[in-house]
Amino acid sequence: MSLGINRNFRRYAKLNIKDVDLLKEDNDISDLKVLFIHGKKDDFIMYNNSLVLYHLKSLTEKQNKVK
Repeated sequence: MSLGINRNFRRYAKLNIKDVDLLKEDNDISDLKVLFIHGKKDDFIMYNNSLVLYHLKSLTEKQNKVK
C-alpha cells in the first residue's frame, strides 16, 4: 500500500522516488523533511521505533550544524 507516496513525492520534489538513493554520498539530505505518523496502537511500525528515528534525526541535524 503506497498511499500515493511516489505521486506526492514527484509533485513536491520533482523527482521519482525510485531514482533517489539516500545512501549515496552525492545526495544532499540535510534539509530532508521527515513526518513521523506512527501511533502507540500501530502494529506495523512500533511507536518506540519512531521515537528512536526522531532522536537520531535530531542528533544528526545538530552534528551537521556544528560542522
